[in-house]
Amino acid sequence: MNTELLNKTEYKTLAADWMQAKRKETEWAEKRLAIEAQLLDVLPQLPEEGQKSLRQDGFLTVAKAGLNIKPVSKEVFLAAIDSGLIPPTIIETTLYETGFKRLRRAAMDQEPQALKTYTELSSLFEIKPAKVNIVVSKVA
Repeated sequence: MNTELLNKTEYKTLAADWMQAKRKETEWAEKRLAIEAQLLDVLPQLPEEGQKSLRQDGFLTVAKAGLNIKPVSKEVFLAAIDSGLIPPTIIETTLYETGFKRLRRAAMDQEPQALKTYTELSSLFEIKPAKVNIVVSKVA
């Protein structure tokens, strides 16, 4: 729907409804987190990583525990890789998406070096639009 076709009353109602739904979503998320904390007390002791479940009174509750691991310092991490301290079996190469997006925008603006680099790299990647994120804020 084009904003030119959307009258002010419809927009105001949609924006207000969105904000109310977002508030309710936040309230329910807080309630859900409090309930999850209580459920953890009822469930068998979780391992450091893995899952436990409880089937009772017509409900099945499954809790999964995991670890988030990241280097404390990028420079020290890279130096440890270069020195051989970190074995290749625990290293994964990933794309720095923000850097790639900057390169793509610069190429679209016809910057010569960016255009050359992007042209050479673009066939190595699949690029699809992400989900649109909408945020509505009350303003004066």
